[in-house]
Amino acid sequence: MAITQVFNDTFTDTDLTLLTAHTPEQGLGWSPIIGNGGTNARINGGTLVQPFYNPTASSYYTADTTESPTLAQEIEFTFSVAAGRTGRVCLRLRDGTTSANCILVEFSTALNNVRIFSVIEGATTLVAESLNAAGLLVDGVLCKAAVDASNTVTARIASTDITFNTSTIVSGHDVAGKFGWRGVKSYDTNGIDSFTGFYDAAGPTPISFDGNIANQTFTAGDSVNIDLSGNWSGTQTPFTFALTSGSLTGTGLTLSSTGVLSGTATEATQTGLVITGTDANTDTAVSNSFSVTINAAITTHNVSIADTLPAIESSVSMTYEAPAGAGTITISDWANNTGTPLPNLTGITVNVRSLVDGSLVYRTTTATTNAGSDCVVSDAAIVTGTEYEVSAIKFNGVDYDIGIAIITAT
Repeated sequence: MAITQVFNDTFTDTDLTLLTAHTPEQGLGWSPIIGNGGTNARINGGTLVQPFYNPTASSYYTADTTESPTLAQEIEFTFSVAAGRTGRVCLRLRDGTTSANCILVEFSTALNNVRIFSVIEGATTLVAESLNAAGLLVDGVLCKAAVDASNTVTARIASTDITFNTSTIVSGHDVAGKFGWRGVKSYDTNGIDSFTGFYDAAGPTPISFDGNIANQTFTAGDSVNIDLSGNWSGTQTPFTFALTSGSLTGTGLTLSSTGVLSGTATEATQTGLVITGTDANTDTAVSNSFSVTINAAITTHNVSIADTLPAIESSVSMTYEAPAGAGTITISDWANNTGTPLPNLTGITVNVRSLVDGSLVYRTTTATTNAGSDCVVSDAAIVTGTEYEVSAIKFNGVDYDIGIAIITAT
């Protein structure tokens, strides 16, 4: 994660200038925390101090910046060990209901150690003490206190990382809050000479797959253009995409590096397809497994025949349609020999026979039609590429109207 300096103050100002009236080198300025009446912290001799006449025993000041609360915070500061001072800095500092909330890190000359405290509504609880700080605190030394997204606190004096007697994860604090300083009323034992603050913006988010790619179904001849990239998220753009399992061979489709599935569909089925997305930081995320199915196009054939048997009084036209999975026989032009439509016909018998062995493939005696409309029957046994003898028979009260056609399904 990229840590960014957002505040810096060397407390260069006229002696006795109020901290709240002082302008830092970087950042907006300082303000007291609600519930802590200390408004008398001042600049004196290039040092931030808390006077004896402050109305409270301690006060908390936040270094205001334009940054929002962030995952990680760091403070670097210096103070005068020769003057016997103690440096106290605050992480996750924010107003409470009646007092301050923060993680307080204390670099003590008198105790020759570093201590971590949890402060909730002004109540201070010791969390951990240093094991190796003895002798490290010298005049003007650069000290550092930091907290990460899990509220684990670390500290450093000069180039030495401080170790502690127990865990430094501080509970009871969220990632809200800014950084700041705690003052205790004493010119001589409290004060810092410089203060630099760092925030870590939320940081880049690696690519992740958080969508679901459904099985894709098309018909041969379809023009396909589907953007699948919206199933991935992350901040490290641009993303690139590749098919890393399965193949689109035979489908007429391709997957572009931008995640677009496109092309003119041809009849085929491919399963076990997996797409891998890669972000600008070479992090990767794989999709769920999905399939592409492209069905045969629907083909329609029309065959018109005249009556060929005695006593037939109607002209019958037969239409065969073969959509995917089932054949459909459509018999149209139900009219008598003068061309008058035969209305609301019921009880039409339709026989579909194989020309290979004469076997009956499909038969119904209950087909119907309305005036001038088609009679339609359908069954999965009617297969594309096979010739059939199709007959339609209807008793008209005197004799039978019969139509026969040989139809090849293609």
